[in-house]
Amino acid sequence: MKTQPNNETMKAAVYEQYGPPEVVQIQQVPIPRIEVDQVLIKVHATSVTTGDARLRAWDIPSLLFAIPARFMIGLFKPRKQILGTSVAGVVEQIGSEVQGLSVGQRVLASTEMDFGAHAEFVAASGDGLTQPIADDLSFEDASALSFGGSAAIYFLSDLGKLRSGQRVLIIGASGALGVSGIQYAKHLGAHVTAVCSGANHDLVRSLGADEVIDYTNDNLETMTIEDSFRFDVVYDAVGKSSRRICKHLMKPGGVFLPAVMRAPEVLQMIWTPVVYKLTRNTIRTKSGVAFTKAESITKLLALVEDGSMKAVIDQTYPLDEAVEAHRYVDTGHKRGNVILRIVD
Repeated sequence: MKTQPNNETMKAAVYEQYGPPEVVQIQQVPIPRIEVDQVLIKVHATSVTTGDARLRAWDIPSLLFAIPARFMIGLFKPRKQILGTSVAGVVEQIGSEVQGLSVGQRVLASTEMDFGAHAEFVAASGDGLTQPIADDLSFEDASALSFGGSAAIYFLSDLGKLRSGQRVLIIGASGALGVSGIQYAKHLGAHVTAVCSGANHDLVRSLGADEVIDYTNDNLETMTIEDSFRFDVVYDAVGKSSRRICKHLMKPGGVFLPAVMRAPEVLQMIWTPVVYKLTRNTIRTKSGVAFTKAESITKLLALVEDGSMKAVIDQTYPLDEAVEAHRYVDTGHKRGNVILRIVD
């Protein structure tokens, strides 16, 4: 059951075909109607992520995923024509079955596969995927948390089982996933080595990295490392490495965590756990899709509250400059997050 249709319109960044940033156009579209278990959020800030850019360009790294994803996302054109999943704003309307939220409340929400956040209003689930935020947390900072923070929890805790005293290598440490990964790994008590360009060394050290490797000077594939300094976990947050390249840097039985899955990683996810059960010393590959969960949002907000994590924002654009935001994400050199500010 839906609420009564709302005949008003809103401004949104719409893409009606796959392609370069220029396929994104600012249009007037109907304000979404909410279901009884949803809330309507007036968007103040949202993030433009590498995930948004990949969908827009249809840059899917493996045919194993590209074909089924095309049927799910849209065979010839996108079914959901407004991108964006991480949103911070104010509750405008509440479905009849929603509890614990109120009109006028400041919230952080994740819309997941419903997308729609790159707009003035968005419909979001009224359950734990929409949660109140503190008055002293800016909308921009809140919207920067969900994407990279949820991925850090999923990869490092759920898959990697990273714990205090272990050593982790984070590749792509200055991106949105990387900056959250560093902070979350330090929260877990791990020793963090960050891989990034020399220009970003100060940034990653300020976030807690114990050591930094400059990928422009040091080649991971040929790097030598003493046995006692090998890594328990390698988190490739940008898809620039592989198990083959990193395995000599890892401890026996370590875990390689690629945020970007290609065909080799899928095959490794099948056979490496089997061999590990037999030998206990094979480097395992684990990966998946880091969907945001209610408990992840709760944990992230608590970590921000106690100072364990903070948002890292590179550039902020108004909604009218969504194309420029996509262009910047496409450069592959953003530091942390790119934000669309909807309400000044």
